[in-house]
Amino acid sequence: MRPYRNRGLFSNYYLDELLPKEDEFKIPISEVKAVFEKVKGIWDRSRFEVINEDQLRKHFLDKALDYLGWVVDVSAPVPTGEWSKRPDYAFFLNNESLKTAQKGKKNDYFKRVTCIAEAKRLGRPLDKKLKTEADPFEVQNPSLQISRYLWLTGVKWGILTDGEYWRLYERETSKRLDIFYEIDLEDLIESGSVEDFRYFYLLFRRDAFPEFIEKVYKGSVDYAEEVGDELKENIYQALKTLAQGFMKTSGNSLSGEHLKEIHDNSLILLYRVLFILYAEHRDLLPLGVSRLYTESYSLDAFKKEVASRLDKNEPIATSTFGYWNKVKELFEIINIGNKELGVPPYNGGLFDSEKHTFLEKYRIGDLYVAKAIDLLSRSKDKGNL
Repeated sequence: MRPYRNRGLFSNYYLDELLPKEDEFKIPISEVKAVFEKVKGIWDRSRFEVINEDQLRKHFLDKALDYLGWVVDVSAPVPTGEWSKRPDYAFFLNNESLKTAQKGKKNDYFKRVTCIAEAKRLGRPLDKKLKTEADPFEVQNPSLQISRYLWLTGVKWGILTDGEYWRLYERETSKRLDIFYEIDLEDLIESGSVEDFRYFYLLFRRDAFPEFIEKVYKGSVDYAEEVGDELKENIYQALKTLAQGFMKTSGNSLSGEHLKEIHDNSLILLYRVLFILYAEHRDLLPLGVSRLYTESYSLDAFKKEVASRLDKNEPIATSTFGYWNKVKELFEIINIGNKELGVPPYNGGLFDSEKHTFLEKYRIGDLYVAKAIDLLSRSKDKGNL
């Protein structure tokens, strides 16, 4: 499992494959471990889950931010009267910047701020508006709050945390409330390694801002643009591979007069695969949540198996249908849902067998399925699409 949850803010491939090659990633393990041990030493769920937000800030967040090297100011004034509520924290690179901001004009304050942060009590859902809360303002969706603060202040980066979950938001993409980078700090403390903690320390510490975090963000954007261009060609090749599979797989008895049906249903297959790749990436399917789904039924596990076999040049038959049966089983799981796997039913019709009878009557040999899945999930340099 990854030590982070990336919801579209960065590229997973950049984080997994390219980031470890950056000089900044090579922080001495002794430094990472020292901060890890300090944070572990002050984490106390049984205590924190019964105290309020202000107490959590005093007994945990303030100390953790200090370990991360931040110079902080609290309840910084927003440069507009639109909201009376203020961000809980404003982060500065040094004391000089903080003093200059405090002495200057109100509207100039946030020009010195590197990052802002909003804190919530432990266990407060970060994506939901509450029905009731003692403080009426706290009813608001926290993700919306941090987005509004970023836009009101003009600051590019924001952190939202309840102590356990730490999220990083970027101003432009924060308009989409579901785009962020997240660390489950408690999970790292209880079952993660020092190397896992590196992904928290590296991207939430003061020294990451602004140069390094911008490098990661720009590198991810550049990689996504390259992949986007390549994906167009890969989609065409995958569609061609699926169509060839229908035509050439023994037992189908399809000919030139079936070309339109073959093309249309190859498109349906392609749409299904792309939908699942997107749904697993965006947490719409329980990848990383249900171990049974993740390891035994997910397209993520399937694509990795296929990639490994293709990279090793292992022979894959065109006359067997193990892969076809595997993807068909996944299609059925998504169509009707499966409580044991944590998969809700998808009612859009894309996976409905009664609406797509061609795909029930005909099938594709394993090699064609493998090549199509690989084309849709990897780039030429073997990075994830």
